[in-house]
Amino acid sequence: MFSRRLSAVLAAAALLMSAQAGAFDIQARSDNLLLTDTAMKARALEIAAEIGTRIPDDPRIRVSVYSRALESKIEGSLIYFHRVQLTKAFTSSPPYPFAGYLPLRSVERYGVDVEDGMREKFDEALRVFFKQMLTLDPNGEPE
Repeated sequence: MFSRRLSAVLAAAALLMSAQAGAFDIQARSDNLLLTDTAMKARALEIAAEIGTRIPDDPRIRVSVYSRALESKIEGSLIYFHRVQLTKAFTSSPPYPFAGYLPLRSVERYGVDVEDGMREKFDEALRVFFKQMLTLDPNGEPE
């Protein structure tokens, strides 16, 4: 009886944590054969849940994750580029009309490495990004 209650409480806590980590809108695009859009998005949400986040659930705010990798002339190596970016929707009227997402914060990693090293740099970019997001106040108030 007690173990059923405990497992129900743990399941509810896990669900709450995963919902909180995935509360923000995340977009993923991959030009990397070794990392799919789905895998990148899942890894970003996993690291966000691990580190925590203060990114609001606002349709005007989203996190964009991008990765690109090409074969290098160095045998067994890849030239890679990873970007994790916080963007916000902006609109303006003439004389300078604009409607789109503009970057607010960005973390990038790039270089030449083997597959495992490239994946480590992707995780590093995600960790640095989400740690930065913890230091920002989503309401713009000074802390």
